[in-house]
Amino acid sequence: MKRAQLEEAIVAACTAAGLNEVFVFGSQAILATWDETRLPARTTLSVEADIAPLATTPHAVDIVGLVATKIEADFGEGSEWHAQHGWYIQGVERATALLPDGWEERLVDVVPLDSRLRGRCLSAYDVCAAKLARLEPKDAEFVDALIQAGMISPRRLRTFIDRIPDSEFERYDGARDRRAIRAWVIDRER
Repeated sequence: MKRAQLEEAIVAACTAAGLNEVFVFGSQAILATWDETRLPARTTLSVEADIAPLATTPHAVDIVGLVATKIEADFGEGSEWHAQHGWYIQGVERATALLPDGWEERLVDVVPLDSRLRGRCLSAYDVCAAKLARLEPKDAEFVDALIQAGMISPRRLRTFIDRIPDSEFERYDGARDRRAIRAWVIDRER
């Protein structure tokens, strides 16, 4: 995925949801910090953008799941959008990611040209911490590529891993053990 495609995804998701802004989670949020010309190829292989509706009012919180489902139906895998563009938007909810405390203050905005809309994207370190909390092979490869390129410091990344609350690990079935994640990161420091 490229930065221009992420911008297109933000406009499409905002329009479908009737919102001025959305959250961008997952690996392609990295495009808010660096565009595809600076990133290692391995980090831009994904053909999906994980986008969550932004719930700013109590009523909006009640309909977040419905809006995420609409985004998924209109632009998700196997949709007409996917067939036409070769990439798709996965409608998700914020709860799908294990995030370090304070992630909201570190969001990086992407504002598509000629638009009042914006994507609130995870910072590079928050993306990497969330990826490692899952520690699936593709997630580890993604983070490792950023470390090998010198874009992410393993030592600093460890502080973000430590900021993921225990409650996040407990609520997410399949999350990795924090000690295993820290050991993986420490191994990259050598």
